[in-house]
Amino acid sequence: MRDRYKATWDYAWLTRAYLDRLKGMDGAVSGLLDKAADGGCCLLCFEEQADICHRSILAHEVKRRKGQQFKIEHL
Repeated sequence: MRDRYKATWDYAWLTRAYLDRLKGMDGAVSGLLDKAADGGCCLLCFEEQADICHRSILAHEVKRRKGQQFKIEHL
C-alpha cells in the first residue's frame, strides 16, 4: 500500500485500502482499543505529517468504534 500511495499520492485510495485491511485485523484493533481504554497509547510512524499517515486512519477508526471517549492528539 505504501509504495502505491507514494507513487500516486492518492490518500483517498490509501484510506479505503487501509480500512479494508483493518477489517481483517479485529484482534489487533481490539487490543489497541483495550490499551487506549486503560489510560492511553501512542501510535508512532516515520511519516512526518499525521494528516497523511495511516496512524491517523487507525486513530479515527478506534474513535469511530468506541465513540467520543477517545481524544486524538497529534504530537
